[in-house]
Amino acid sequence: MANVFKKILVTGGAGYIGSHLVPLLLDHNYSVRVFDNLLFNQKIPHHLINNPNYEFLKADIRDETSFNQALKDVDLIIHLAALVGEPACRKYRDVCYETNRDAVKIINKLRDDRPLIIASSTSVYGETGGGLCSEETMPTPTLDYSISKYEAENIVRARNNFIILRPATAFGYSYRPRLDLLINEFVFKAIKEKKLEIYNPNLMRTFVHVKDLARVFLMMAENFYLFKNQIFNVGSENLNLTKAEIGQAIKEHVDYDLKMVQVVDDPDQRNFVVNYDKIKNAGFVMNTSLYLGIKEMVDKFKNLENDPSFYNINFV
Repeated sequence: MANVFKKILVTGGAGYIGSHLVPLLLDHNYSVRVFDNLLFNQKIPHHLINNPNYEFLKADIRDETSFNQALKDVDLIIHLAALVGEPACRKYRDVCYETNRDAVKIINKLRDDRPLIIASSTSVYGETGGGLCSEETMPTPTLDYSISKYEAENIVRARNNFIILRPATAFGYSYRPRLDLLINEFVFKAIKEKKLEIYNPNLMRTFVHVKDLARVFLMMAENFYLFKNQIFNVGSENLNLTKAEIGQAIKEHVDYDLKMVQVVDDPDQRNFVVNYDKIKNAGFVMNTSLYLGIKEMVDKFKNLENDPSFYNINFV
């Protein structure tokens, strides 16, 4: 298939998802400009730096002047840059809204004529008491992260050239690790501490492997005008799971002590399952199972056990 777009700007392209997506785009003959502030001091892989179709700009998405420069000659914007996760958003609330919501206002102001694919989140559905959520379900976000994401969606929908993706909670190993994500955190703690307490274990969550998530963004880039102005949940019904099921799945790979704890004062009481018929009907098939995703992380994390930095990784 001939690429409709030649140059793609990926905001947050050095992050957890971008670390998988950017090489994928390059492999499919796109020119890619990454815009990232390297908040976590991550390094850019040498095989990307040496690629003539790769360009990196270090700057903050909130800096309008820098972002305006990044938009030069861009055919498509894939917007991944965000402050992700409720703990971080609660701690840095102003940064949360400036990055997750207000940056979209800057994109619209500077370049509303360019096609835009944006990462939202299934967390916008909020607390549904275990109910099934489709793209037609009215979001009821209650926490800063999900509120900021839903407000960004509302800004994006004012355009006539967007695709909004609502991914499930991602998991899996990435060049830029994320240990604050539920499955990743559980695996890491099971290996490092040989024990894990799971709070409110019967609450339902929904997940997607980071490699599959990158493949969805590629699919949308290659078929933008087929899916334009639509919203897609991104995940698999096979990965609608309770927290307890995650803990038990990790036991297939790690010998550790698992304890279930019921608490009433947990601020995150999300409890929902998600319908993914729309993304399946669009032709997308998820490749990576929970078993394979956990196995890869266990192998990677165990290889890091002799590295002193392994014991100083922050969950932010």
